[in-house]
Amino acid sequence: MAEPKKYDTPLLDELEKGAFPSFVTEIKRMAERKPMAADLLGQLEKSYRDKIGYWKHGGLVGVMGYGGGVIGRYSAQNEEFPEVSHFHTLRVNQPSGWFYNTEKLLAGGAYVGIATHDSHLVWAGMSAIDRLQLDRDQYEFQMLLGVDPDLRKIILAEGHRLRVYVPFGRDWYPYSMRRLRENPSVARHVMRAMLPFSRPV
Repeated sequence: MAEPKKYDTPLLDELEKGAFPSFVTEIKRMAERKPMAADLLGQLEKSYRDKIGYWKHGGLVGVMGYGGGVIGRYSAQNEEFPEVSHFHTLRVNQPSGWFYNTEKLLAGGAYVGIATHDSHLVWAGMSAIDRLQLDRDQYEFQMLLGVDPDLRKIILAEGHRLRVYVPFGRDWYPYSMRRLRENPSVARHVMRAMLPFSRPV
């Protein structure tokens, strides 16, 4: 087996300085003996430096409710980082010691993006924000354009910051299909937004 390459990762190193365990530490440990992990560090550092995501996505297995499954990822920099040219991740339920709920992250000072179209999770997030008396610039809600515009209006009416994602570019269709497989209830909102008599905001 080839000796793993060594990459300088000053930006990724910053992620090891917080109060929570860092994925960077685990990848570095693996990179000592696995070329794939070393190239992963190299590509991630380049992404942080260039402010560009160099992954192309393609779902292999639907991830129902984000509980578990295989997520296909393909490097757009495969000549520079050949060991991660086809890099698929297996998502499993986190061990209890590595699981943080939204309120714990917010209380720890993390900037949390509450990305959901589930109204129950939105209400739970709002309740946690109220209990912690957070300023509006300490978190944000996130939704996909065209999905549940009524819920989006409620979030904004309550004065919360909201980031709306718009799938675009060459790979918008496979990305959208993967999201629909992950959460089939999204299809109802998408169809409603496409109909001529619908007026999503």
